[in-house]
Amino acid sequence: MNNYSVANLKTELRKKLKDARIAQNSHHGAKDIAAASELTEKLDLRLRAICQQFDVKKVAAYLSYGTEPETRTFLNWAQSNGILVLLPVSHPDGDLDWVAFDGETTEDGIHGFAEAVGEAQQLASVDLIILPAMAVDKKGMRLGKGKGYYDRALSKLETPKRTVAVVFDSEILDELPSEPHDQAVWAVVSPNQTIIF
Repeated sequence: MNNYSVANLKTELRKKLKDARIAQNSHHGAKDIAAASELTEKLDLRLRAICQQFDVKKVAAYLSYGTEPETRTFLNWAQSNGILVLLPVSHPDGDLDWVAFDGETTEDGIHGFAEAVGEAQQLASVDLIILPAMAVDKKGMRLGKGKGYYDRALSKLETPKRTVAVVFDSEILDELPSEPHDQAVWAVVSPNQTIIF
């Protein structure tokens, strides 16, 4: 399969996954709010467990946006437990800076969602990297949103880091189309599963 057809498959899959997330988040009744809160709590506990198991002192993570699995509960826990949190800041050239998050101060980034404000730090200094994904397969291949920011950032690390993708349960798939530049993750966390590859 050539790279063009793989890229097309990935684009089609992203659209299906995005539509499924929108459908999943389109209900606003009390029962649905309670279910969403339960999913957030389960994700939070799984991410906490990884941090505790590997004695994480510094984590690179992200502020969830739109229909992404919620990360703010985990970020609050990390900061209240003395873990330094770095968050990404996107640049037009496709690179990311990583800045220490004070828990509050953000401004809209180039893609229109909140990003932390602060001095850039080295991604290589963290113990764990938590990153968004549209899906992850059972070999650890991650499907992102298609801009390549995280793949580029991870490819620049001289020493591999523990990387954890966060998805919903239905987004752990048997196999994903991938290209040579795609970076596999060390683990995936969903509300009901933690898989270390």
